[in-house]
Amino acid sequence: MDKIILAFEFSENSNSALNMSLTIAERTNSVLEIVWVDNTLDDLVEIEKNTIHEHFDEILRSIVTQNKDKLPPNYLTYSIITGNVCDAIANKAAFEDVALIVVGTHEKKQNIETRWTNSTASKLVEKTNCPVLSVPSNYNFIDIKKIVVPIDFDFSTRQKAPMVTWIAKAFNAYIHIVGLLTSGDEEHIEKIKEYSQQVGRFFMNNQIEYEITYKAANNIAKEILAFAETKNANLISIMTRQEISISNILYGSYAHQIILRSRIPILTIRPLNINSLDQENLGT
Repeated sequence: MDKIILAFEFSENSNSALNMSLTIAERTNSVLEIVWVDNTLDDLVEIEKNTIHEHFDEILRSIVTQNKDKLPPNYLTYSIITGNVCDAIANKAAFEDVALIVVGTHEKKQNIETRWTNSTASKLVEKTNCPVLSVPSNYNFIDIKKIVVPIDFDFSTRQKAPMVTWIAKAFNAYIHIVGLLTSGDEEHIEKIKEYSQQVGRFFMNNQIEYEITYKAANNIAKEILAFAETKNANLISIMTRQEISISNILYGSYAHQIILRSRIPILTIRPLNINSLDQENLGT
């Protein structure tokens, strides 16, 4: 069976993520572990640390009790670990071979976003090799019926297909593949079409319905979010490594931009090592 970790922080962000992670765990027959990272300040006296620890332990136990009927016996657990939040979660995910990390994201600030703007979700994406599902704090999760899968010029862009398949099959979701044409060069266009069609065949072989759309894109993040909105999508799947552009240099990675700006959940996947690629995971 697979295992999902929910990085919990006792806020509205985590409540939205909790609802979604419970449903994903149910649909995929996965174990869900709710994890709180105790990064209590070292200068607190021991009795204060113990009081904080006991308080949050009680809350987590209550959450598990309230939701235990949603999953099979022993499929919903919780734990408290210590350390830097992102490092601790990433290390736990790697050690336990976790299939998915779910984390809530904070509401977007009204000021202009810069490359220095950050959130737990985007930091976690940089730290771990495990897929990360970031869920906006105000997102009202109901179902996953439409998933947007962007395809760009990077060879790793196809590697998101297996993880998307895992989610899509569990929810009987429809896939919108969008080939992002960031250049008018004929070789570039043909490569995007080739990658998009390869991913489409992968979905078809897994009995998942899909369609392919090609869009000119000067700003990948902006185009992906706009496309997802027109399709009323419930999820966008992206890679951590995307094509380089001036906007990417100024405002941070496309993955970072999309996580910060999106009103719907984002599934972010880190590319596999090129030496380990084969036809099955669409790396070649």
